[in-house]
Amino acid sequence: MMKIRILIPLLCITMALAPSLSAQPKETWITVFVHGIMSIKPHLKASNVLKFMCDDVCNTLYSKTVELMRLDHHFYKNQAMQGFGFIKIDPTLIERGYTPGAIADLFGTVQQWSNPEKRYDNHYYTYGWSGLLSPSQRYEEAKGLFLGIEKLVQEFKQQGYNPKIRVIGYSHGGNVVLNLGAVHKYYRPQSKLVVDETILLGMPVQKETAQCIHDPIFKKIYHIYSNCDRVQHLDFFS
Repeated sequence: MMKIRILIPLLCITMALAPSLSAQPKETWITVFVHGIMSIKPHLKASNVLKFMCDDVCNTLYSKTVELMRLDHHFYKNQAMQGFGFIKIDPTLIERGYTPGAIADLFGTVQQWSNPEKRYDNHYYTYGWSGLLSPSQRYEEAKGLFLGIEKLVQEFKQQGYNPKIRVIGYSHGGNVVLNLGAVHKYYRPQSKLVVDETILLGMPVQKETAQCIHDPIFKKIYHIYSNCDRVQHLDFFS
């Protein structure tokens, strides 16, 4: 009985001294998922190989096929992918076929587990691009990604928030993300945009984007890959 009387006051003191999690301000994060290319396997023919190597795929049967595939929701089911441009993800919508919601919910759960002392105000988006196997197209798509993030940041600031930015690129979506550095250097040098975290998943490392990692737009870059990833090595065209 004596032990209980001692422990209860100690517990109350500890709880009173401990910082209240609910009282801590939330960190506002904007997380943007950028998908990879559409499959080129059906198009690996001799007539197309030279076009891939010369980056001359616009207005071809390949580009028209990819455009149709890109609009088919069937291909949205294996990654965080929706329509073209910026589309908000609802992480509370967990249902069959809505992969972005499941991935966003999982990401938020793991984030909270890894930093239980922090509170987050997470906002998730997908950035949809053409999905073409084309270095020049990836640079052009990065312009839309850059301007879209700037617009989102401005909208959040007008509402009184100062959001941090996280961009996650899968496969060649990672090269679209790295092209933010090239866009910043050649297209929007006056911009003050900063990406706090850049996460690249299984991205093929290429000469035209490798140097972009040094651009000051990027605070931190994580490249997660596997040496056993056969698909990652298949883009010998670039």
